[in-house]
Amino acid sequence: MSEETVRTRADLVSLLTTAAEIEHSLMVQYLFAALTMKQSTDEGVDEGLTEHQLIRVAHWEKQVLAVARQEMEHLGLVANLLTAIGAAPSLTRPNFPYATSLYGHRMALTRFSQEAVHKFACFEMPQKGDDVITCPSPPDPSDPGPASIVELYTAIRDGFCTLAAQPEPLFLVGADHQLGGRALGTDFPRVGAMGGGYDVFMSTVTDLPSALAAVDLIIEQGEAATTEGDEGHFFAFKGILDEYSTLRAEDPTFEPARKVVDNPTTDAGQGVSTLTDPMAVACAGLFDASYRSMLRFLLRLLMSTDESPEESSALTAVAFFPLMTMVIRPLAEVLTALPAHSPDDGWRAGPPFALDGSVGFLPHREAAWAVLEQELSELARLAHDVAGMPGAPARLGYIARTIELVGLRFSARIANAGAGSPSGSSSAAGAGS
Repeated sequence: MSEETVRTRADLVSLLTTAAEIEHSLMVQYLFAALTMKQSTDEGVDEGLTEHQLIRVAHWEKQVLAVARQEMEHLGLVANLLTAIGAAPSLTRPNFPYATSLYGHRMALTRFSQEAVHKFACFEMPQKGDDVITCPSPPDPSDPGPASIVELYTAIRDGFCTLAAQPEPLFLVGADHQLGGRALGTDFPRVGAMGGGYDVFMSTVTDLPSALAAVDLIIEQGEAATTEGDEGHFFAFKGILDEYSTLRAEDPTFEPARKVVDNPTTDAGQGVSTLTDPMAVACAGLFDASYRSMLRFLLRLLMSTDESPEESSALTAVAFFPLMTMVIRPLAEVLTALPAHSPDDGWRAGPPFALDGSVGFLPHREAAWAVLEQELSELARLAHDVAGMPGAPARLGYIARTIELVGLRFSARIANAGAGSPSGSSSAAGAGS
C-alpha cells in the first residue's frame, strides 16, 4: 500500500471499509477451516483419528473458533468506528476465492491443513514476526492494497489522529447508535480467554481516545501482536503449526480434517468446486440463504438507527446467537459429511458462504421488521423442504424446527416491542400473520 496520508473523512472511510471486508473474509475462512475438522475416532465413518489425535484436533477447533469470534468482534468494532464518523457499516465482501494484497495470499475457503494454518499465521503476522515464520511477499509491490493487516490498522490509527486534530468535528454519531458489549452481554472477562463473553469485547466509539482504544484492541488481539508475548491470533496459529508438525512426525498419515473441497459453490466458475450431489446442493442453498439472512439481521443491529432497546434485543436474540450457533454451524457440519459430487468420489461438501451482491440495509424500520419476519418464515419453509428430501440427515429436521422457532420467537418479540412503543403495534408484527 502506498504511503498516502489520510487527508479527508472519505479517505478514512475507505480504509475502514477495506478493514471490514478483510475482517469478514478472515472470519469466514477461519470458520470454514474449523468446521472441516474430524470429530470422531470411528474409522467406519471415515474419520480415522486416535483418541490422542482427536483431543488435539478438538483443542485446535476450539482455538480457531475463538479467533473467528474475535474477527467478528473486529468487524463490529470497525462498524462502530465507521458509524462514529458518520459513515455506514459494511458487511459486503467478494465471493471466494479472490486475490488479496496480504502477503501474496488469496482469500479462499480451504479445509484445515498445515498449509491453511500457515496462511492464517501469515495473515495475522506482526511487524516483527518474519523471524518466527516465513511468509511470501506480495506479488506486486505497487498494489494499492495493504501488504499486511498491521499496515492497514496503522494507517487507520494515524488517520484518526490526523483528522481529530482538524477544526471540523470528526465524531458525529453517539454510542446510543452503536452496538456495544452491554447489549450483547459479552463485556465480562473470563480466565484463560482471549476476550470477554464468547471471547468478545465490544466497545462504542465517541471520541479519539475510544477510537484509538478500539483500534488498539484489534492490534493487541492478534493483527499486530508483538512477538515478545505469546497471546493473540498469530501465536495461536503458530502453536497449532508446531503441534501439527509433531503429530505428523509421529504419524505421517495423520489428517485432522475431512476431505472437503476448496471453495465449494452451487455455481460453476473459475477456482471453485461445484457441488453436484443433490443433497449437498440443497443443503448449500439452505446454508447460503441462512447466512445472508443472518447478515441482514446483523447489519440492522449494527446500524442501530431508530430501534427501541426492546427491538434491538429482538435483533440480538436472532442475529447474535440462534442463527449463528444453532443454524449456521450445524448446517456447515452437515455439509462437511455429505458427498460433494454425484457419483460420490470421496470428496466432501462444505459451506459456500456465498453472497448474492452487497448486503443491503433496509432503511425503514417498520418495513424492515416485516421483511425480516417474512424472510425467517421463508427460510423455515425452505429448511423443512430440504429436511424432507429422500435420504436427508436427521439433523436437518432439528435445524428446520429451530429456524421455525426462531421466527416465531422473533415475531412475538417484535409484537411486544411494538405494543410498548409510542407508535403502537409495529406493522412487522402483523406482516406474517
